[in-house]
Amino acid sequence: MNVNELLSFFQTNIENNKFPRFKAMEHFDDFYKTIFGPNLWRSMRVSLLCNNKYSAVVNNYSDSEIVAERLEQRGALNMRKLFEMQFEKKSTETAALDAGKLEEKVKKMHENIDIVISKKQEKDLLSGSFNQYLKAPPEEEPRTLIENSVPEKPVVEHQTLSLAESMKNADIDEHRIINSKNSLSSSTLYEFMPTTRVKGFDSWISESEHYEFYKKNLDFPITVEEEKFLPFPKHLQVYTYEKCNVSSFRRPMPGSSGVFDYYLLDGASVLPILALNLKKGDRLLDMCGAPGGKAITAFQTLLPDEVVCNDISISRVERIRKVAKEYLFDTSAENKFHITHENALKIDKPNYYNKILVDVPCTNDRLSVNNDENSWFATNRIKERLMLPELQADILTAALKLVEPGGTVVYCTCSLSPVQNDGVVQMALKKVWMENNFKIVVKNMVEAFRPANIVFHMGMNVGMKYGILVLPHLTANFGPLYFAKLKKLP
Repeated sequence: MNVNELLSFFQTNIENNKFPRFKAMEHFDDFYKTIFGPNLWRSMRVSLLCNNKYSAVVNNYSDSEIVAERLEQRGALNMRKLFEMQFEKKSTETAALDAGKLEEKVKKMHENIDIVISKKQEKDLLSGSFNQYLKAPPEEEPRTLIENSVPEKPVVEHQTLSLAESMKNADIDEHRIINSKNSLSSSTLYEFMPTTRVKGFDSWISESEHYEFYKKNLDFPITVEEEKFLPFPKHLQVYTYEKCNVSSFRRPMPGSSGVFDYYLLDGASVLPILALNLKKGDRLLDMCGAPGGKAITAFQTLLPDEVVCNDISISRVERIRKVAKEYLFDTSAENKFHITHENALKIDKPNYYNKILVDVPCTNDRLSVNNDENSWFATNRIKERLMLPELQADILTAALKLVEPGGTVVYCTCSLSPVQNDGVVQMALKKVWMENNFKIVVKNMVEAFRPANIVFHMGMNVGMKYGILVLPHLTANFGPLYFAKLKKLP
């Protein structure tokens, strides 16, 4: 096969979308450009096709102090210190702003007092003048003076118009009218409209051409509470490179204890662990845990009494076991890290775990546009992909039922799709409300994760209702990653 035939072969395959990665990109071009706008999607599209950025989680079971020192010598930055620095800066700015507001409030209060005093003095003066006038010899009756000082109001003759005549003279906002002459398909009516274009439209619409997924209007109550601060565990040492720095970490190496010195993962994967707000004595379940990176990261906080890493696939469970052996040599003695092989929908241990991580199977957007192997966009997986949001909602619902009252569930995906993200959260909330009448609170973590902007490209203003989205960007090519935090009330 010569060069021209080879080029023709590839062109034909691309045009016919025979490679799953091209199908995935075509799908994303069609949907994400509508959701995020052409400019932002163009930036994310390029970033998805480039290598993603990694962070290093220092292994506390290795030579952690030596490893951390070496990473810093190579220019890597401690993520915890960056977050704390940003939080202190924000606190200082907030304190200064509050002081300014207080000063302005006091100033306004003094102005109001001056106005009240002035009005009182004016009233007293007028009252005194009027009394003097009453004592003076009457040259003209006071009533006459008052009547003469008030101008006569013109009499307006009102006309009674018919409805038809009123409509002729009415000032109508015509750009809010849908012209029936224009052809309107159901997909046009369900077209996504950003909040900047439709004021008061408080529900974004799902993929009109691909999914008819969930209703536009909520018909059940959702409580949202603000979470302003989340601590970064002191024993969790995560190193990364600053924005615009594309330096990479060397491969992990065994230390003096025989286990690897650090674990490499997409830095955005640390954020759901921070959202869990792990504390001493917690019992954590990672429901869909393979390959084990998030569970390993949670274990490195040295806080939970127990971490259970579960997966439905036996091959992925073996992968978790391999990772645990490489990084956690003495967990069997401590009896704190367990690996299980169960269907997430059938885990039967109610009210035992107080923290659950739900890292569901998803389209994994970055992988889908770069890899054809076992792709969700393969022809033989179309039905499976269309059913994916329903599976995700079922797993999240199972977690909300499983977690103990007062416990926390963090849901996350590696997708930009609002259907797999906010859409699934909304479906699960409705399901547990209808079936079990559980009281679930959604945590608004925007303020808590604002310091993360120093490392990540956080999508704080892309229309997320329940969670936070880390956007791929060439200056900080992490993600995509979506995560939402739900608390089950006692």
